[in-house]
Amino acid sequence: MSETIHWAIVLLAGSFIVGNWRLMLEARRTGKGTSLILPFVAGPIGALACLNSPSPFLQKWFWIPLAADITLWLVLPLLLVGALVACFRRSGRSDGNAKQPSERADGGHLESDGVRDASR
Repeated sequence: MSETIHWAIVLLAGSFIVGNWRLMLEARRTGKGTSLILPFVAGPIGALACLNSPSPFLQKWFWIPLAADITLWLVLPLLLVGALVACFRRSGRSDGNAKQPSERADGGHLESDGVRDASR
């Protein structure tokens, strides 16, 4: 591919990255949800276009699209943590060995600071 096509791909990926930033900031400002533009794609595509470019300038700065893509370093970790939490919650619910409060040795009552509830 020619250097012009590489620059075009990098600029297109950059516009998607800027669009994702704008959408995330707008969602934070308004408190509403948002839908991102090509999440997890724009940064890697921009980086690959830089790496495969015949331009030494683009090759040297291949990491910029990866660092600038908010979906890679903010959204992806949040999705992974959410998925892990959901897996652990699901596995905890299916475990029949978890004791309900009424089945505990203290009758389900909690003590705080070693002081018993006076109503017991």
